[in-house]
Amino acid sequence: MRLFASDGHSYGVDTSPVGLLGHGGQGVVRIAHREADGALFAVKIVPPHPSTGASELALEAAALRQVAGHASVVRLEAHALREDDEPSFIVLELCTGGELFDEVLTAADARRRGRAPPARSACDGDDVGAAEPSSGGLSHAQARVYLEQLLSALAHCHARGVYHRDVKAENVLLDADGHVKLVDFGLARVDARRAGAAGGAAAGVDALAADDELLSRTQCGSVMYAAPELLLCSPSRPADGASVGCQRSVGGGGGAGGAGG
Repeated sequence: MRLFASDGHSYGVDTSPVGLLGHGGQGVVRIAHREADGALFAVKIVPPHPSTGASELALEAAALRQVAGHASVVRLEAHALREDDEPSFIVLELCTGGELFDEVLTAADARRRGRAPPARSACDGDDVGAAEPSSGGLSHAQARVYLEQLLSALAHCHARGVYHRDVKAENVLLDADGHVKLVDFGLARVDARRAGAAGGAAAGVDALAADDELLSRTQCGSVMYAAPELLLCSPSRPADGASVGCQRSVGGGGGAGGAGG
C-alpha cells in the first residue's frame, strides 16, 4: 500500500500482520517506510467515508501541530486529510519501545517470578530498571522518571492550550531509549485563549478550539483513568492531572505509587 502525504513524500505501508501496530473503531496504525530514504514511521489510517474518523483525525493532526517541539510528545511527520475515495492518514514518529502499560506488566511479572525486571535506560543513560525494588511493577526510580517525563509533556501541552483528555498508560509509548512519548490526541481539545497567549495557534486549531461549555462538559476518556468530572460531565479542565494520578497505581503497588511521594 502506497500513501502520498503533505510533505511531498510517499510512504510504503506494511500491510502484513507484522506491520500492524494497533487498531480501533475508526482505523488502524501500521508501520510505514518513507520511500525516499527508508526511514520508518507509524501511520494512522482511516478508510474513506467513515462516520467520524476523518474529522477526528483532522482534529488530532491540528492538536499535534499545536504541541510540536517537546521531546515527550510524539512527533507528527506528515498527513493527508482527504474528502474523496482515498484514505486519510497521519504519519507519526515510530516508538519502538512499546506501551508503558506493557512495560509495567513485564516488570510486575518478573517480580512475581522472583526475577529482576528487564533493565531499561530511561534517562540520560542511567540504568534505573532494577533500582529501588518496589512491591509492584516498576521500581521507584524508573516510575519517577516516566512520571516526570509525562508531567513535562502535559505541562507543555497545557501551556499551548491543548488538553489531552485521555491520558492512560496505553497512550504513553516508549522510544528505543526508553523515553516517554505521549500519543493519541484524538480526544484533545484546545483552549483558544491559551493557545493565542502562547504565541499563536497552529493551522487547523480553530477546528478543535473548545468553548468553555465543550471543554468543561464533554464526557470522554477511559473509565479506569478518567477524572470523575469527565465521567459526570461537570467542569473538567484539570482532568489530565487526575488521569496522571491514576498512572501511579498502574505502576503497581509501591512502584509507581511511591514515585511522586
